[in-house]
Amino acid sequence: MRRFLCAALTLLLIFGLASCSDHQGYQSSDPAAYDGDISVSEIPVQSSDKNEHEETSVPAPVQDNLANRLNKIPADCNQLILTVGEGGYSATIYCFARESDSWVEAFSFPGFVGKNGIGATREGNPTSPEGYYSLGTAFGRIENPGTKMPFRMITKDDYWDDDVNSDTYNTWQTSDPPKTEAMDIPAYDYGFVINYNPQNIKGLGSAIFFHISRSYTAGCTGASQEDVIRVLQWLDPALNPQICQCYRTDLDKY
Repeated sequence: MRRFLCAALTLLLIFGLASCSDHQGYQSSDPAAYDGDISVSEIPVQSSDKNEHEETSVPAPVQDNLANRLNKIPADCNQLILTVGEGGYSATIYCFARESDSWVEAFSFPGFVGKNGIGATREGNPTSPEGYYSLGTAFGRIENPGTKMPFRMITKDDYWDDDVNSDTYNTWQTSDPPKTEAMDIPAYDYGFVINYNPQNIKGLGSAIFFHISRSYTAGCTGASQEDVIRVLQWLDPALNPQICQCYRTDLDKY
């Protein structure tokens, strides 16, 4: 009997130790599986701060363009046509609108200037005048293409007086037949006046226009019909549009 009791006690000790060992060694990744000894609020939770690794957005810098490099744009000018001579009689023509304190390009296209390029000009010298000029009336032989500029239809009797001995030198005139430079020609299907020599100083130059052209001019600025119409539709006299003409290397002078 004594031997039987010893064996029974030994078995009870073995089973008791095994049970304790199994309970202490149990672990669960589920916080709800923990008993009352540890509350869920005390379980450490790994947190991630999303802002710690987020990239800070940086505003894009103002895009550099040729208009923002000019120094002498009239303060009341809010639309600018910039004719940039590229050498010879080739040019690139840019159209800009003022937004706050900077200029934004609206569009650009290839164009042409006088046979002798851009520079100082006089009557008979095929050079497009350099510098800033206001714009005069728009004109055409067909119909108003939708411009806000003052528009004048050309008739067969219209001419621009380029006679240095005339009292109406450098003005639009009408006579039958027309004298000197006739206006009723395909190059003037669409265009507008560049106000060069508004004092009408005889011999200084006359009839400087922005008109349709496929090559060099006699001193005007030219472009395709499509581009001339696009400019006319964009121009707004309320914004006091101006044109500046120079070579790319001379931008800092203007």
